[in-house]
Amino acid sequence: KVLAALNHPHIAAIHGLHEVDGQRFLAMEFVPGEDMAQRLSRGPMPLDEALACAGKVAEALEYAHDRGIVHRDLKPANIKLMPDGGVKVLDFGLAKAITPDAGPEADLSNSPTLTAQATQAGFIIGTAAYMAPEQARGRPVDKRADIWAFGVVLLEMLTGRALFTGETVSDVLAAVLTRDLDLTTLPATTPASVKRLLRRCLTRDPRKRLHDIADARIELSDDTDDAPAVAMPAPIAAPRHRLGLAAPWILFVLALGVALAMWIRTPETVSPQRTMASLMPPDGASFVVGSEFAISPDGAHVVFGARAADDVDRLWVRSLADESVRPLAGTENGRAPFWAPDSRRIGFFADNKLKKMAIDSPAVETLADAPGSRSGGTWNQQGVIVFAAGPLARVPASGGTPEEIAVDDDGDIELLLPSFLPDGSAFLYLARNYADNEPMGELWVGFLDGRTHVKVLDSNSKGELSPSGELLWWQDGNVRAQAFDMARFQVTGESRLVQAGVQFDPRTGFGMFAVARNGTLIHRAGGVASGDELARVDRSGRDLGAIAPPGNFYSPRLSPDGSQVAVDRSDESNAGDIWIYDIERGTGTRLTNAPQDETDPVWSRDGRRITFSSMQANGHYAVHERSARGGSDETVLLARPGQAAMATDWLPDGSLLVELGGDGKPQKDIGVYSPASSEATPYLVSSSTKTSARASRDGRVVAYESNDTGRLEVYIQTFPDPEERWRVSNDGGTAPVWRSDGREIYYLDPQSNIVAVPVTISGSALTLGTPRRLFRVELKEAGNALYDTLDGQVFLVSRRVSATDTAPLTLTVNAFGS
Repeated sequence: KVLAALNHPHIAAIHGLHEVDGQRFLAMEFVPGEDMAQRLSRGPMPLDEALACAGKVAEALEYAHDRGIVHRDLKPANIKLMPDGGVKVLDFGLAKAITPDAGPEADLSNSPTLTAQATQAGFIIGTAAYMAPEQARGRPVDKRADIWAFGVVLLEMLTGRALFTGETVSDVLAAVLTRDLDLTTLPATTPASVKRLLRRCLTRDPRKRLHDIADARIELSDDTDDAPAVAMPAPIAAPRHRLGLAAPWILFVLALGVALAMWIRTPETVSPQRTMASLMPPDGASFVVGSEFAISPDGAHVVFGARAADDVDRLWVRSLADESVRPLAGTENGRAPFWAPDSRRIGFFADNKLKKMAIDSPAVETLADAPGSRSGGTWNQQGVIVFAAGPLARVPASGGTPEEIAVDDDGDIELLLPSFLPDGSAFLYLARNYADNEPMGELWVGFLDGRTHVKVLDSNSKGELSPSGELLWWQDGNVRAQAFDMARFQVTGESRLVQAGVQFDPRTGFGMFAVARNGTLIHRAGGVASGDELARVDRSGRDLGAIAPPGNFYSPRLSPDGSQVAVDRSDESNAGDIWIYDIERGTGTRLTNAPQDETDPVWSRDGRRITFSSMQANGHYAVHERSARGGSDETVLLARPGQAAMATDWLPDGSLLVELGGDGKPQKDIGVYSPASSEATPYLVSSSTKTSARASRDGRVVAYESNDTGRLEVYIQTFPDPEERWRVSNDGGTAPVWRSDGREIYYLDPQSNIVAVPVTISGSALTLGTPRRLFRVELKEAGNALYDTLDGQVFLVSRRVSATDTAPLTLTVNAFGS
């Protein structure tokens, strides 16, 4: 009755509900013509035709939404194009009245369809490709899900290509949840207003999405075209020759000279023309996926990460005055570079240290310990460096002991990417709170002089200040700018688009852009930078294939029988849920679905239950447990007020190894949780950080990593009494894993090689054999526990889909106007 009440010229009418021989069916209006899917199979629609059609679809949705009906299955196959030019939306079969007693959500896999493409596989994939992200996650939906689907359909009408595709339903849903919006495939004549509408419809966060389809109808019916008045020049590209990159850079310099000459000779006040050029990787090298880069304050040099034929990642520097580019000796495995104010020196992170060097000198100096840091630094004119390595810390540029910078909000547990403001006392930084995803990330201003920190805006990206004093940050695939009040440290007015189609790394919050004082912008085009896959590799390093579609995976743990893997699968904001994948079939099941971050799954020894770490409202992790088969039996095992607890492994007696931190202590200790007492007692306590504890099969010894010596190494310690200790790794090691029989232990060396060490235990004596490098694995984050094995013959790893990238960086001169 609800659906039959929809009486609109652009909605196919329902005439009645009937039953014949026990079979119920809806009698619907016959609509002649072809559906839009058939039309798009011949290519994109002309712009005027597509916008007119989209306007009629928006009218139909507006009418239904006003009556409390959500379509929930809008797609080209459900839109009929009539011979007389009319448009009808079909099949409100998934529609639901928005009422308190609406009942449980429908099973999307059983959605009815009245289209020609009604095969089960075709229907499911087709439907999945138009689901809003919240719908794909199985969460309740409202009219904003239709607005998302409307945006997907409109983009397909204009391009003739589906936005989200894949071989399986899982592939398609993964694309919906992870693939960034790319508007570069739109026709060149597409008005800016339509591009803006598409971005607003296709924002993954429904709170930031267009709230009412009526606004889309109004936008599409508006005759004004607000396309940019000045067309941007195409990026300069040219073939390489024996001088490497001289040709494109000569063209770039000539173009820049012409633009500047025209500006100087024009008597009126005219903004210099925005000029773009491509920066290709060095000859014989490739950019490293997700690797950060920085442009010097004077705009004369760019420092970036690249990998050459020797298969080593290092930092390189390019002069923008000529074609010269060269590697920087001593920066092997260097990440997250940043410039000194003099534009001659850089800081960077390598080997768990903060380092610096002059770009015209081979000497590298170590300034401070920075365990595991690749989260960015900034350098002011007073010779102070602020960097992120867990907490925010300051250290003199000459080196010394880092001094922690107090942060006011305990909930902001991950602090990243500081960037000094012009006065050298205040700095921007990104704070990400995994206890609650509304909002997940925020940009703040901190101070060296102890003033109270000031929140600026919600963001999952770093922030920088433009030469004109605007705040720059990454949002929904674009770099945006907004006026910034330096007295109150607040943004004012409306934000504006600076650069579209910019890559983003959700692990670090690094929006792939950087800006110089002279207004030169450098960015990397693309979507999410850290896509990776779960894959199997044998002991020799031979690839045995992926077991799941690309995603964002952390902390894989194999089930005791080796048939399944539990893993933290994180979204674009880097907040995770626990998923379980069947290794042979490649199918995945979500185990948790809470808004806060959930990570580090651990199987019980019988394989029936899984413990994991869940972020609490106080900003610290607690240990939770639930059945590996799902259900609603989740329990909290260990939650400590003001302190963190993370499970790492089960012991044979049913107790649990846990990492204990917080309570004002910079280090982490190892404890043992007892189910009988529901409490944790200390096992290893010292001034060092001890993590990644894994027990041998018999529980007589425990392996872990510790920074006792100033760098992370792997150790084995007797259990339960920590009387004896053996050092396993020689030159740095992390993430120990036991072979199931306890006769071999594995760890990661600083170059991401998996190293095997034989272990012999006879009575109370333990003997370690000679370490042997097995193979190098392209992990998404060096040093982290991103692999597992049971037999030492087959390893499961979370690795990058691609380690290197030959796509260019893009340099834009005068990116912000005069």
